[in-house]
Amino acid sequence: MDYLGPIDLTLIYSTPGRETPIAHPGVTATLLFNAPHRIWTVLVDHPDNLVGNGLSRAEVVLSDGRKLAGAARRPSILGNAFELVEDGPLELDLKAVLEQRFAMGQGVVTLAATMSDEQILALIKGACNWSKGKAFQVIPPQAE
Repeated sequence: MDYLGPIDLTLIYSTPGRETPIAHPGVTATLLFNAPHRIWTVLVDHPDNLVGNGLSRAEVVLSDGRKLAGAARRPSILGNAFELVEDGPLELDLKAVLEQRFAMGQGVVTLAATMSDEQILALIKGACNWSKGKAFQVIPPQAE
C-alpha cells in the first residue's frame, strides 16, 4: 500500500543521553511501502528541509488514523525524506520458509491417520518439488 496525502509527522532525534521529538502536523507526504522488509520510504513535500541528521525514530499518522512507527534513517542521498522500518512482528512467508528448508535437505512431512491416499500423494509430490532432489523425512501417522 502506498500513500499520498496529509500526515502528522513526529521525528525523533537522538544525541548521547537525550531524545528530542519534533512534531510536524499536517504536512503532505508520499509514502512508498516495501512489503517484504516492512520499510516505508517517506518523501516529505515541504519547502523547508524537515528531516535532519541524527534521526533515530519516526511516527507517522495517516489521515485515516493509522499510525506507523519505528526506527528511522536518513540516507545521505535523500533530501527531505527518510526510511522508516515499521515496528511490530516480522511476518514470515511460510511457503518460502518451507521451500527453503526442503531445498536445504531439512524438510519434514508428517502424515495424519485421517489422510486419504490422494492427500498423501499430493503432499509427497509437493515435498518432492520443494526438495529439488534433496532427501526429506516422512513421519508416519501415530497409532491412536
